[in-house]
Amino acid sequence: MKTKPIIIALVVILLLMGGWYVFQEQQYHVLLNTSASLIPRQRVKVQVQQGESAKDIASALYKKNIIVSDWVFVRYLREQKLDMAIQSGEYVLDRHDTIPIIVDVLTGKMAKEISVTIPEGYTIKQIDALLKKKGLVKGNEFLECIEQCKFDDEFLVRAQGLEGFLFPDTYFVDVEGFTPESFIRKLLDNFKKQTDPFRKDIPQGKLYDTIIMASLIERETKTEEERPIVAGILWKRLENHWYLGVDATLRYYTDDWVHSITYADLQDKNPYNTYKNIGLPPTPIANPGLSSIKAAVYPEHTDYWYYLHDKEGNIHYAKTNAEHTQNKIKYLY
Repeated sequence: MKTKPIIIALVVILLLMGGWYVFQEQQYHVLLNTSASLIPRQRVKVQVQQGESAKDIASALYKKNIIVSDWVFVRYLREQKLDMAIQSGEYVLDRHDTIPIIVDVLTGKMAKEISVTIPEGYTIKQIDALLKKKGLVKGNEFLECIEQCKFDDEFLVRAQGLEGFLFPDTYFVDVEGFTPESFIRKLLDNFKKQTDPFRKDIPQGKLYDTIIMASLIERETKTEEERPIVAGILWKRLENHWYLGVDATLRYYTDDWVHSITYADLQDKNPYNTYKNIGLPPTPIANPGLSSIKAAVYPEHTDYWYYLHDKEGNIHYAKTNAEHTQNKIKYLY
C-alpha cells in the first residue's frame, strides 16, 4: 500500500519535469528569435579575444545588451556545432538582430561589418591611408574615385573637388560589399544631413568659402570654446584684406603635419601660403567637423585680431600686434 503514494509522487515529478522541459523548449525557441532591441541599426562594436570560450563571449554579449539570453546563445552554438567556430577580432553587431544572425556574423557566414572612424580635420589623403590600413582599398582606387566618380549634389556646384565635404564621423561598412564610390556617397550624404539645419544661414554663393574657413578653424583650434572666436578673427582679417597668416594652409600644401614650418615655407609663393596671398586658400585644407562648420557660420565678434597657442596648447588672444608680439615672447620663446 505504501507503493501507491510513491508512484503518485513519481508521476507528479515526471509531469513537472516534462512541463519544465516543454517550458524550457518554448523559452529557448522564443528567446532564440527575439532581438535585444526593436529599433534597427543599433550597432555595437565588439572585440572577441583570442582563447575566449563560448560562455565568455555569451556573457560579454549579454552584458552589452546585444543578446537576450547567454544560455540560449551557448546552446545554439553547441547544437550547430559552432562553439569553436568564432574567430577573434573586432565585429560590429546589431542589437536588432536575433541570436542566429549574430552567430552567422561571428562565425563568418554573413558579411562582416566593421567601423571606420574618420577624425575631424582629416584630409582626403589621410582618409585614403585609413581605408588602406583597414584593408578596404588598394592602390589609388579611393583617390581615383575622388577625382573621377560623379557626384551631382547641389552643394558641390562651386566646389573644386570633394575636400571639405567628406564628413568626419563613425561609419559602418560591409567589408565584402565595400566600394570607394558608395563610401564617398555615405560621407557626402552625412555632410548634407548634418549641415541641413543651418545651411540656410550661409549667404548665397558663400558655402564653399564657409567650408574653406571651417577647415582652417578645424586645423587652427583645439577646443570647442575657441573655435567661434578664431572664426571671428579670421573672417575679420579676410574682410579687411589682411593676410590670414594661417600655418595650417602651408602644412596642407607640403602635406607635412608634424615638422615645424621653415623660413623657406613662409617665403614660398604657392597658392596655399596665406602669409603671401591675401584671401582664402583655393580649397579647404581638411574635412571639418560640425563644430568648426558652425563656428564658420556663426563666428563670435571680438576686438581680437591675433591668437597663438602656447607649448601646452592653451590659446592667447591679442588686440594689437604689440600685444601679440609680447605673447610670442612670453609663451613661445
